[in-house]
Amino acid sequence: GAALHAACALASGVVAQTVVMPFDVVKSHLMQGRGGWRAVRAGVRAHGPGWLFRGILPACAGQGLIMVLQMPLIEELRRLLGVAAI
Repeated sequence: GAALHAACALASGVVAQTVVMPFDVVKSHLMQGRGGWRAVRAGVRAHGPGWLFRGILPACAGQGLIMVLQMPLIEELRRLLGVAAI
């Protein structure tokens, strides 16, 4: 039902954000233009691999909320239009 769809959507949002987070942190540091890859390596050396997950809680909260709203809506639209699941 709806609760299952919401729970699965929340879980998929959290998993997706967790996988993407290190790339997002590296991209943000590279875009700042302060030291490039050296700054990224220094951050990992100084703070450990967890440094690549800075800001994960707010990012997961945002991504989870989007998925909880988006996925059940898409499933309902699919059902109303009579489109079969893939």
